Amino acid sequence: MKAEILLPLPVPGTYTYLIPPDMEEEAVFGKRVEVQFGRKKLYTGLIVGIESGTGDQLKMIRDILDDEPVIREIHYRFWKWMAEYYCSFLGDVMNAALPAPLKIDSETVLQLNVDHDYDEMDLEDDAFLISDALSIQNELTWGDIQEILQKKSINKNVNELIDAGMVDVKEKALRKNTHETVKTLMWAAEYRDNQKAVMEQVSRSKKQTRAVLAFTTLRREKKPPISRYEVMTKSDTDHATIRALIKKGILLETKIKKNFLGELIFRKGMLPPLVDFQKKALAEMEQAFESTPVVLLEGVTGSGKTRLYLEWIRRVKEAGQQILFMIPEIALTTHIIHRLEAIFESDVIVYHSRVSEKSRMEAYHSVRFGAPLVIGTRSALLLPFQNLGLIIVDEEHDRSYKQLNPAPRYHGRDSAVYLALLSDARVILGSATPSLESLVNVQEGKYGHVMMKERFGLMEMPEIQIVDMRQVQMSEEQAEIGFSPQLLQAIHQMLDAGRQVMVFQNRRGFAPVFLCDHCGHVVQCDSCDVSMTYHKFSEKLQCHYCRKEKPVPKECPSCHFWSMKMYGMGTEKLEEHLQSLLPDATIDRMDYDTASGRKRLERILTRFSNNETQILVGTQMIAKGLDFENVGLVVVPRADQLFSFPDFRSAENALQMLRQVSGRSGRKKEKGQVLIQTYNPDHPVIQSLMSGDDRGFYQQELEERKVFRFAPYYRMVKVTFRNKNRKKNTQVAYELYHYLQASFGDRVSVPVEPLVSYINHYYLLDVFVKLHRNRKEGTFFRKRLNHFIREVKSRPGFSNFRMIVNVDPI
Repeated sequence: MKAEILLPLPVPGTYTYLIPPDMEEEAVFGKRVEVQFGRKKLYTGLIVGIESGTGDQLKMIRDILDDEPVIREIHYRFWKWMAEYYCSFLGDVMNAALPAPLKIDSETVLQLNVDHDYDEMDLEDDAFLISDALSIQNELTWGDIQEILQKKSINKNVNELIDAGMVDVKEKALRKNTHETVKTLMWAAEYRDNQKAVMEQVSRSKKQTRAVLAFTTLRREKKPPISRYEVMTKSDTDHATIRALIKKGILLETKIKKNFLGELIFRKGMLPPLVDFQKKALAEMEQAFESTPVVLLEGVTGSGKTRLYLEWIRRVKEAGQQILFMIPEIALTTHIIHRLEAIFESDVIVYHSRVSEKSRMEAYHSVRFGAPLVIGTRSALLLPFQNLGLIIVDEEHDRSYKQLNPAPRYHGRDSAVYLALLSDARVILGSATPSLESLVNVQEGKYGHVMMKERFGLMEMPEIQIVDMRQVQMSEEQAEIGFSPQLLQAIHQMLDAGRQVMVFQNRRGFAPVFLCDHCGHVVQCDSCDVSMTYHKFSEKLQCHYCRKEKPVPKECPSCHFWSMKMYGMGTEKLEEHLQSLLPDATIDRMDYDTASGRKRLERILTRFSNNETQILVGTQMIAKGLDFENVGLVVVPRADQLFSFPDFRSAENALQMLRQVSGRSGRKKEKGQVLIQTYNPDHPVIQSLMSGDDRGFYQQELEERKVFRFAPYYRMVKVTFRNKNRKKNTQVAYELYHYLQASFGDRVSVPVEPLVSYINHYYLLDVFVKLHRNRKEGTFFRKRLNHFIREVKSRPGFSNFRMIVNVDPI
């Protein structure tokens, strides 16, 4: 029999291998196998098809790694859709979906050839050391040899041994721990029903007696596993005590299979009753779900969307189905988890790219065995749900749902809708500022739509004030920070009233431009076409594209003038200036530099939540999903930066960001305030924000997009050409332009340089294609594009040419 094997590699299609006769009964769809790919490499593959027949040229499957399948047919169908729609390889999707411990790779090892007849005394010193080590261990990895010789370049020494016929080079599979088992303490057989004999054995040791009693109590209170740590904690003993009990043969320590299926229990009295407008919204959602599986829940910030989410979680859980609660960013996870942990008695499964490998593995198995609730970012969509009943996509408009690198470059919200379709599940898309894509789907009858216009607890929406910077006169100190007298006065008043302030500045670092006053030279990254940002905390210049750093120059690199100055304002500089203007205030900062780690983020949020911090300065991280009851004022000193980008979505994104950050004010106590400074108060975004009604703005945006053939009326694809050879890059980009123009006409753009067109020594060019929203044209486009990519890569010298396809770019 033959098996069709999917490998976690960016290669087209699958590969056929023979199934050894003794493995035919075990070989079923969805199990992992170990296979040899190419001459030497070993990989984990997935069985995705089985057929009868043989083949003389086919390689054999080396091993079947699972007792039960790790994916089902429905997951494979989802993977195939994702690969096809987002123009990526199936192997890319598999690589993203399976946690690292479920994948094996191989490493190069050297093995001693015992039949060699070469005189070792003729070897060079380093080669002799390797030979000597092999005579003891018989097998060494590349890393072992580097450690023995204390150097990285070992090719010459290894080749000397190979030429002498003294060693064989082979590939060895790296099998990672799959975390399916856990250690537990158990009674030894002779003491299992003989408590009296146990107590006699430990009567001379108080510690051992306490440990035995603690273990007995734990056995009554819970099912295995019972760890050493649990017994030690309960009995106030140590490792030596447990080791002594094992040595006496009273206790055994063994491995058992983990029970990954956790319960989901609501803590009594923790769910507040639904208020009238929430009951109305719930009834409307029930009605909408009768005709469509997707409902857009549009509720103003503070309206209690999470309370409705919990109501649906409870219903779906009671029906015995699984729930996926999606959030846009890792940074929000901690805050939301803390809120949910107060509601559930049981642990909540969390899944995103920064949880440990062990936690990701445990989450994967828990979902595979039917765990009821998962909270995660877009990657949680790829977990192997068995009985999915509901997907909640919170802040559905958020750009973070789009995967940028590596492939597959999928959109979490749109992929969630397709997964729900396959699973016969429901989807709730929640937002205070819905995306235009979702609103158009509502207009076309594809989605249901429910609105909540009131805030929970009868709190009023914050009062938004616009400061027209064209009319403002500022002192030199105020102009340096860019804070008008009105804004500073409002901050003082709010702090005097004992309330907190949030300051939104969507640019991190200290200063984005480091410039010579004498010749105008701007310090730029050596690898990218972009200025370097000064970070005061590290006293270095950093490129925000390739992450390279360089020390601050003592003089101008161009003219050697001694005076270099910083221009622009980042969160770090803003924090420092605010501290000088408000010396008695406690100020904290939340951005990528200060909150990149979970513990650092938790400390910042805890301090602000406990009112230890009066002012929180931050980037867009402070705009989403945070709920602080004492925030009375939100300040946006540079609103114009948000809608000044050359992007057709910039106005929509700006309005969403300003609405979100405004919603952090006045959520629990008195009415909040929002102060926004702008040089363009007549901009449609500002006008919409002031009126409180976004429908006019959205309608105007949609009309313009329809005229200019932009999303959501057209499906956009961006093909990025990335190469160190600028001429080669331009040549291929124009080839694609002419090739596609024959089929798609003026819906194909000429190659254009992105805002930053040179990153990490690579030149970039973009070609944009606008497609009609129908499957037929999408399929035709993918065929044409794949044919072009194959043709280019088949040319001599072009096999590694990079063309990055981004469907539905943001």
